[in-house]
Amino acid sequence: MAHPLGVGDLILGNRRCRLIASMSGAQRIINNDLEEINKAMNQHDRNLADDPERDALRAKHQVRLITLEEEGYDLPRLPDGVYGFTTTLGRRDAPLFRRPITQSYEVHKLLDGTVMLVGYVSAEDAHKLATSKEVVNIRLFPDRQDNASELVNLPEHRVVHYKEHSQRSGEGLQLDITLED
Repeated sequence: MAHPLGVGDLILGNRRCRLIASMSGAQRIINNDLEEINKAMNQHDRNLADDPERDALRAKHQVRLITLEEEGYDLPRLPDGVYGFTTTLGRRDAPLFRRPITQSYEVHKLLDGTVMLVGYVSAEDAHKLATSKEVVNIRLFPDRQDNASELVNLPEHRVVHYKEHSQRSGEGLQLDITLED
């Protein structure tokens, strides 16, 4: 007759081996998922970096990418003439980063200190921005979408209201913006 502790040890040992085998399988799945996420993020970064339309806007605004030393600082602490990426629009203390992450917006701080929000809107919203004399309600997207392909840059001081939203919804940021001083 086997000692009860030995049997218990054997059973516990088998469970532990199965758990480790399951964990290594899960680890492979997680690693594969992380590789796919990294590929998508790198493609996203390349899309932004290789976008001639954004490059032209950056040149027009005379902004440079924030340095490694400047990364993570909020707009008031950053020098004029820079750009970076943030997921937190509407807050002066929003940190800027060198690399865009999913659903991050490009922000330019012009040489005169004016802050510009860069993103995409629908053709309808672009028309509203070009023609309206009143406060308009638009949806700003951080990246080009099927339904939002018009690149715009909006002076932050003209934003009247940011509507709370979830970045994961993919519905863009709803803004009320005035076009007159």
